[in-house]
Amino acid sequence: MRNEWKSYTEDLIIPKYWRNISYNNDTLPSYSSMGYQIWIDSHSLKQRVINAKDRGFTTLSNTEFEKILEIGHPITETIYNKLPLRFAVTYLEDTTASYDFLFESNDFNEIKEFVKAPDFECIRGLLISEMGIDINDWVNGMPDHLYFLTKAYKKFVKGKEVKDV
Repeated sequence: MRNEWKSYTEDLIIPKYWRNISYNNDTLPSYSSMGYQIWIDSHSLKQRVINAKDRGFTTLSNTEFEKILEIGHPITETIYNKLPLRFAVTYLEDTTASYDFLFESNDFNEIKEFVKAPDFECIRGLLISEMGIDINDWVNGMPDHLYFLTKAYKKFVKGKEVKDV
């Protein structure tokens, strides 16, 4: 994890079972849990503005951006509303190739609740990332293997809230 990212989580209690999977070439630090990847932006609004600009996820004009970097310039509600939300969730292994955020929030508790219930794509991703099983080839045209995967998914989440398969 990059040194500058260490402050991004100092205001949070990261669950012990979350694994830090940040890479130096990523745009933000991230953690994995239950087949999800959780992206965490800085709690510093000024740093979030810089990160948003670097990631291309902002509608801030260059003038607004330059003003924010001035010492003592306040971040207005208008500017705050143009920023991406602080926390975002994607699949750990995006087998759908969509790379879209599944869930976003400025509330860390909402993120923790969301990732408690894995869906079918999460389990497929875990098989790929943790076990090296190329599930896309394995399931293609093999209903008995799809049945096994569905059964394994239901067993994995036994006793937990389950999203529709």
